[in-house]
Amino acid sequence: MESNKPLSKKIEKKLEDRIEAAKTLIIQSLSHYEFYVMDGDRDGQVNLQTKTCSCRRFDLTGLPCMHALAATLSRRINLYSLCSWYYTVDAWLYSYAETIYPVENKEE
Repeated sequence: MESNKPLSKKIEKKLEDRIEAAKTLIIQSLSHYEFYVMDGDRDGQVNLQTKTCSCRRFDLTGLPCMHALAATLSRRINLYSLCSWYYTVDAWLYSYAETIYPVENKEE
């Protein structure tokens, strides 16, 4: 079955799981792009413009953390615009666009 989503199936699943967790969080808007998101454990301060969160998961992975997703849902922003290009199907296809030659046998 073919998917028309821009991210790989594994990443789509990861985002779906994070979205479900994000739906339970409490969001406090600080500005149009900045939010304080409370999760009861490790709250996060999110900036959607710079694609950062104080939990650092968003910054380090290039994928929105649950705090960023909660903020995204509250503003109805396209979550794909926050994901790194490296997780897209296009990036995957591009990395294999050239011919890949097999490595020769050591004995030859």
